[in-house]
Amino acid sequence: MDGWIYILVHPRIPGLVKIGYTQTSISQRIVEINAATGVPGSFEKYCAFKVHDPIRLESYIHKKLEEHRYQKNKEFFELGPEVARKYVLAMINGAEFGIEFDEFTMVSCRSMKQLGSIIRRHRKKQKVTQRDLAMVVGCGLRVIGEIENGKNTAQIGKVFEILKALRIKMVLDSP
Repeated sequence: MDGWIYILVHPRIPGLVKIGYTQTSISQRIVEINAATGVPGSFEKYCAFKVHDPIRLESYIHKKLEEHRYQKNKEFFELGPEVARKYVLAMINGAEFGIEFDEFTMVSCRSMKQLGSIIRRHRKKQKVTQRDLAMVVGCGLRVIGEIENGKNTAQIGKVFEILKALRIKMVLDSP
């Protein structure tokens, strides 16, 4: 699913840029935004980037630029348009499947071995021993070891309890 990440500017709103996505044309999206009665004047395209999976990429960009967000849950950021363009372009250029992966923020996991490795890294980063984790989850030390070593027959319920105990969120991305 391809689309666009865009940066819009407004001559009456200096110091803010609007960063969003569309799966239609940029010109159509600008018409939709400018049709709102609460908008004084017209937004203009500063730049746009054709991307794969624009919904996910927009979410990632907004998360990374959170400290510059003008108001929570709005797509406006206190950035100059050229600075915003450089930030967004860097995120897109460093992206894999539309998302730049950071090993402690977001990873693509395709096997039990990878999941076990993620769990081990997070446990160690939080300075939790296998023994302490086993006590919190209510299982044996052997179960923790098997899961961290990627044993395919690990009980899924225990895996979810471990993820919860370590505050690891798992998100499934359906095609």
